[in-house]
Amino acid sequence: MTWQIKYTPQLGNQKEACLTIQKHKKNYKLRGWYGPLAELIFKVVQKYLPANHEQHKQQYAIEKQLAQFILIQASFLHQKCLHDYQVLSDTDKAGLCKHHDLTDLLLFIRMTANHPCFDSVMAFGQTQIPWCDDIETQLDQLLEQKLIQQVKYRQWHFYDKNPYPHDHILDLKNQRLFDHHQHNQLEKHQKLIVANRI
Repeated sequence: MTWQIKYTPQLGNQKEACLTIQKHKKNYKLRGWYGPLAELIFKVVQKYLPANHEQHKQQYAIEKQLAQFILIQASFLHQKCLHDYQVLSDTDKAGLCKHHDLTDLLLFIRMTANHPCFDSVMAFGQTQIPWCDDIETQLDQLLEQKLIQQVKYRQWHFYDKNPYPHDHILDLKNQRLFDHHQHNQLEKHQKLIVANRI
């Protein structure tokens, strides 16, 4: 077995899935995915993986042929998601369709159930597009084209797939942001973030 696939359902504080293929017993990572796309790819390819006696680790030693098959499946799923989440059509309208790193970033923000914070976006970049050395510029372009919005409170920056102004609730205890609805009652550890509707 020359390759290894590793799946982490909830990586670090961000609680996003992470999937990587790397050389077995080496530090060379061939490919990585982060967030809901990683979860989706793992669900599809899981049935092809060898039995694992340490299921809690979710690491699998695989042959090169299976690694290639997983890469092909991941590519198909990636393209399907770009289409299903209207990433390609929206970036094309905005004149950004040639920026592949940017489309991957927008796909991550659209697919995740969370309002990803800046750290989560950076973790996505390091895992899925490590060759991109300027995630902040990519975020600025998405904001400029009004494909996403940024929600700021003190030192925290979050990103929302819904670019239109709306109110949010920030949970200060777990540093998570979610949409505010009229029926939401604020807890002591929560803060209402009112949208700037200029």
